[in-house]
Amino acid sequence: MNKAIWNVKEIADIFSIFHDGWVEDIYYSDPNLKLKIGIPYLAKAIAQGASGFEVSLEAIKDFRFRSWTNEAERTPVIIENTKDILSLQLEILRGDVVDGSVRVLCQTHVSEHLSTGGYLFIEAKSATVEAENGALVSIEELRETSSAYWNAWEAKNKHSQ
Repeated sequence: MNKAIWNVKEIADIFSIFHDGWVEDIYYSDPNLKLKIGIPYLAKAIAQGASGFEVSLEAIKDFRFRSWTNEAERTPVIIENTKDILSLQLEILRGDVVDGSVRVLCQTHVSEHLSTGGYLFIEAKSATVEAENGALVSIEELRETSSAYWNAWEAKNKHSQ
């Protein structure tokens, strides 16, 4: 099974699967970018003792954060510097496709920065996901593992009510 993800919808799905995860680090080497994503519940289900994944994005054409606006901010703030984006402590909520690019809905956890969140825009040719043990993980494996986790979580919480 091929582990590379070429379809923009499936690249966006990576970020929806990583719901509640956070961006721990960003590595940029023109034209490629790697995001280290912390998401322990899903990582442990893929690789024993793991706490996250590395998403490698190839041939980046766009990578920027656009803040939401609030009453004090008349226009959104655009951040393109990876160190500045990392400093926002982004929590991933979901990914979708807008105008052919990936748009990741995020919350920020640094009160002195901007509003409480915004969108991370990503345009890349392809993506791969790697577990902490170095194994490449397919989008299908991510979907199946995430679905199994949330189904078990739902069943457990139904019985505890």
